[in-house]
Amino acid sequence: MVMVTVCIQPVNTSTNNTDCNDGNATIYPGATEVCNGVDDDCDGIVDNTMVPSLGTINGPLQQCLPISSGSATFSVVAVPGVLTYTWTVPAGFTIVSGQGTTTLNVSWTAAASHTGIVGPITVTPNDACFSGTPSSGLVDINYTAPVRPPSISGAAKVCPGDVVIYSIANVARASSYLWTVPAGVNITSGQGTNIITATITEPLEVE
Repeated sequence: MVMVTVCIQPVNTSTNNTDCNDGNATIYPGATEVCNGVDDDCDGIVDNTMVPSLGTINGPLQQCLPISSGSATFSVVAVPGVLTYTWTVPAGFTIVSGQGTTTLNVSWTAAASHTGIVGPITVTPNDACFSGTPSSGLVDINYTAPVRPPSISGAAKVCPGDVVIYSIANVARASSYLWTVPAGVNITSGQGTNIITATITEPLEVE
């Protein structure tokens, strides 16, 4: 006579030896991780999640306007898994409605337009546990062109091999600065800002 031993799999257990909770059938490798203080997918991390990324911000980011108050609407496309959308706006904007949603309405005064509204507008996706990577756009709303830059500060006489810094004071309503340099000067950093670092490769006098 042959003796046969039979093992019956208990209820709420798994034949997968990586299962991490035999007492809960909703916790297993590959399960959807939710915000509940439990390691649902058995990867050793509680409530791990990746908040979906957002697309670009839609709206009138750059405008040249007469000196007047105004308003605008900015939006992003809704993404599954995102519960709320947190917006930040540059100085000069006032949020009228839409904080927490995909569509934001803002307004500004004539004084803000006169000063210039320059800076990033951002929206951050959030799920029940975490915040994701913000999406952003550069706002540049002005009533007229920036004023002429003041004089440039920096060494006038330079020699090959010198590393020099040139700068100007910040210009009202300017959002970026485009530098041009003579032959023999290479900009190594700062293009787009009011301060650059340059390396001299040929002898010259900077006027």
